[in-house]
Amino acid sequence: WQLNPWRACALASALRALGPCCDSSTRRAVLGELARRGNGVLPSGEVADVAARTLAEAPQDVFTMAMQPPVPSPNSRAGLYDAIGYRGDARWGATLIEALRNTGRPSNLTALLAAIEAVARLRLVEAASALLQLAQSEGDRAVRHAALRALGSLGGGFEVESLRPFLEDPATRGPALEALGSLGAAELVPDIVRWLDAPWAGDRRDAAESLARIGDVRAVQSLSQRARREVDDGVRAALWHAVARIGGRASLDALTRSGDDASARWGIVELLL
Repeated sequence: WQLNPWRACALASALRALGPCCDSSTRRAVLGELARRGNGVLPSGEVADVAARTLAEAPQDVFTMAMQPPVPSPNSRAGLYDAIGYRGDARWGATLIEALRNTGRPSNLTALLAAIEAVARLRLVEAASALLQLAQSEGDRAVRHAALRALGSLGGGFEVESLRPFLEDPATRGPALEALGSLGAAELVPDIVRWLDAPWAGDRRDAAESLARIGDVRAVQSLSQRARREVDDGVRAALWHAVARIGGRASLDALTRSGDDASARWGIVELLL
């Protein structure tokens, strides 16, 4: 018989309840009882996360058994990928990368998103090329966004310039700016600065937040100039926050020259603290 994730979930719960007194013979007995009872009914998507967290805490031998095929449904695969991410176990990296490349059926969307999130948790740089392919695809927008954010979480391992084209696509600009900020992509600061003058307030705010995370002093002048003529209160606050977060003398000078702007005054306090 095959130990599917949900049977493994029950086994992990039973073994944890038994505590340190649980020896190998007891484990075999519990395993045999689960085999006798069979698979039962697969849980709903809401239960999948609970099962994944239980698997994340299971002994290594239990989790290894749970990873054996067959895995009966996309929700089951999603639960396993979540558990890999929770465990922080990079030994299953090849399984995750295979999941990123196996995108042929729409029914795999839940599992695919879970695999992307697990890759991000593990900062699995080996998955960078697969993530880039997903981001470049014409598929589901949520998948493209998740892939870009995951690339930002890797911390490197690929050419940051490969994210430049995503800034030109309105469908991917926001997550691309977020990823560049997470990566500290100082080499693309001029490309990001250009979006401070975007027609959409959301793009201007995303660009400001990206520059704030990168922290390159070259952006201070552009941020402060945009802040002085920004009409959206929320975006203006994000611009001055970015100036303050970059820090240094240039930021302090820009903030003190801002006049009576309340957001800039808060920025001075933020910088000095």
